[in-house]
Amino acid sequence: MPTADDALAERPRRVLVAGVSGAGKSTLACRVADTIGALHIEMDGLVRGRNWTERTRFAADVERFSRGST
Repeated sequence: MPTADDALAERPRRVLVAGVSGAGKSTLACRVADTIGALHIEMDGLVRGRNWTERTRFAADVERFSRGST
């Protein structure tokens, strides 16, 4: 199993960042996306629709973006 000191075999194409509120997830995710040239997607934009209504496609969208099928 690789450790934090091991070099990556290839450059990552996707990185999922998770954590509690206020931990700096958005800041980190934005910097990582810029560094690796990846798309940055905010979860808040997927979970809530107009007037903060819950979107029924949230789980399907997260699955699709996590697989890299944008």
